[in-house]
This record gives sequence, C-alpha cells and structure tokens, in this order.
Amino acid sequence: LEYIASRDIIEPGPAGFSLAALIAPCDRGTLLDTRGNGGGIVWALTSADTGGGLTPFIHLNTPEANITPGLVVPFDEWAYCAVTVDNEAGTVLFVVNDQHETVPYTAPARRSFRGDTGHIGYKRIEQSRLTGYEGALRAMALFAGTRLTAADHAALATALRASAGDPPAVRDTAPALWLTARRPIEEQPFVVRHEPAAARRTTADDGTECLEITGDASAGVDVDPNDREAGDVVHLAFRARVDATADAVLCTVGDANSPARVAVRDGIARLESAETALELGPVADWFDVAIRSGAGLTAARVNDGTECELPHAPQATWIYLGDGFPHETASPSARILIDLASVRSRVEH
Repeated sequence: LEYIASRDIIEPGPAGFSLAALIAPCDRGTLLDTRGNGGGIVWALTSADTGGGLTPFIHLNTPEANITPGLVVPFDEWAYCAVTVDNEAGTVLFVVNDQHETVPYTAPARRSFRGDTGHIGYKRIEQSRLTGYEGALRAMALFAGTRLTAADHAALATALRASAGDPPAVRDTAPALWLTARRPIEEQPFVVRHEPAAARRTTADDGTECLEITGDASAGVDVDPNDREAGDVVHLAFRARVDATADAVLCTVGDANSPARVAVRDGIARLESAETALELGPVADWFDVAIRSGAGLTAARVNDGTECELPHAPQATWIYLGDGFPHETASPSARILIDLASVRSRVEH
C-alpha cells in the first residue's frame, strides 16, 4: 500500500478550518491523519449504515470521538467530499457533492488541531486501527483558519473539477495544503511512502522473548507525558541483537521534522541526526543501548562505552523501536531483535 506524506507539519488553525477532496473510493480508509505532538486531526471514511457507500467522519479529540453525518459517498464514482470545522461555534459542516449536513460537537476541542506532518491515505500512528485509503484521489486542499460555507464549497467543488493543477483560491485565500494529481509528486511538498512492515513477537534461538523488526517496520514505546520546553528528559534502555549484516535502525527519538536515530552500520553503532553521525562503538551478539533526550540534546551509549551526545531540539519527544520515520537509508534486509523484558522508559522532570 502506498500513501503520501507531507513534508511540513500541518497547521489548520485554532478557530477552525476547511478540508476538501475529489475522491473515487473503493473502500473505507484514512483520507488525512495529522496526529502527533499531542494534537492533530483525522479525516476518514467508514462503512455507511445504510450500505451501498461510505460515510465521512472527522476526529477532533472531543468527547464525541468520531463526528459523523448521515451523508454517503458512493463507491467508485468521483465525488466532492469536504468538511468545515468551526471550533468556536462547535459545528462541523459536512459536504458530499451537492448535499450538506451540520453536526454539533463539544467545543473547543480538548487538544490542538496542530499535530505533525500529514499522512494522506494512511494512518499517522502505527497502533491505530484505521485502515489505508483504497481508491483514487484527484486533489486535496486544506484552508487554514477559513470556515467555508455550503455556498463556498459549491464554488470550490467546481474549481477542483476544473483545475489543471493550480491551487484554487476561495475568498481570495490560497490553501495551506494543496495536493493535485495533475502534477508530478516530486514537484509538490509531499513524498510517496509505502506501508511499513509490522513488528512482531518472536522467540530467539536462545529462548529470549523478542520483538522482531524487519526492514522499515517500527513499534512505538509508551512514554509518560513530557514537555521538552519545561526541561523534561526522556530515557530509554533496551537490549538488542542485529541478525543481518545490512544497515539497521535500532530506535528513533524526536519527531518527524527532527528525528535522531541509533543505527548499526557495518557493525558499528552510531548516533545520527540530519547533520551529525557519532560512532558509539562496535556491537556483536546481544548488546545494551541507553538513550536520553531533552534539554536541547540527545545522547546515547552502547554497553559500557562512552556516552555521545549531539544537539537535538525536536518539538516533541516520541520514541520508536526501529525507524519511526522511515527515510531513504532504510535497509529492507535489516532484521533486529529487541529483548522485550529489557525495554524500559522513564521521564525525568
């Protein structure tokens, strides 16, 4: 399954926003997921109660959970599907072609609409039960801070259907996010990614209960709430073994815009960021990894070696075993075993 990821963090605006897309769905699934950094939204399709189509919903971190109208998006037909969220009035306007419905919710939302980078066609959090979108997508637009009316959506639907690739303007406002099938993805602020392989439980040849991570698979680590700006430091420790000679990412800390990784390359463990790579020492068989991240840096140590640190200031501290934000250096033949009983995390306030 392929999906599209934005290069930048999505910022819909605190007061409200509007989302629109031209789609021809084959099945239910995620249209846009920006969850992360303690906020974000989900816009998706689910099976319609009446059958014969799909129902859109949006998740805004409110007591209502999935906010859902009675509208139906048809299978295998091009449809204009849109929402307008008004976080002051506490309403969501849903639009499907020439039909619309307003659904109330408890406002304001409990968390910020600003989350992380956006996944179009796939969930943002691996543990989520959301499925990937199956179908065609011609265009998607997000208008940050702009609360479009039903009449505005009618005009936008016409503009999207007629667009040759240029972003449409509504009320003289250009979309903050614009994706079009009329232009190569390389010319737009997005990247195409593949659904990562799943991490799985297994037993090593010495009887150790393990998490097996292959290729670009990953598994999130539960971490208590923390605030880097307040000086909180996140600690992680675990025992690992790399069973292949290929390069392998053991763990990732930070966020999508600023991740740091502990990797093994040519038998040498390294602490890496976009700008820096520090050698932690050679590894063989089972070895211990310890990481701490906070106060403007991330540090790591392997076994009883010297701790190395590099400047690192992500907006949030997320931790993954494996590569939490797969990038071009991931090796499909990598195989890592993580001793499940050894994984420990804590937050130092």
